[in-house]
Amino acid sequence: MSTQNFVIGALAGLAAGVVVGFLLAPATGAETRQNIADTTGKITRKVRRFAGKAQDEFEDAADKAKEGMENWADNARQNAYS
Repeated sequence: MSTQNFVIGALAGLAAGVVVGFLLAPATGAETRQNIADTTGKITRKVRRFAGKAQDEFEDAADKAKEGMENWADNARQNAYS
């Protein structure tokens, strides 16, 4: 299972749970709207944190790949001139 599929599934499950929770909760319209706003804010913050971590990991992987390619190119040059 890819990370992307997992994230999409997790977000879909989270959204479905939130919708069902709001529909079944005994609250007034104003309270429900406030709860939706609060929950949306929490979810947005979590998604932003996750995206930031994913970006950091991607950048680290890209740096390692670049370093590996540079090492490979150096070795190839050395072998070509030997």
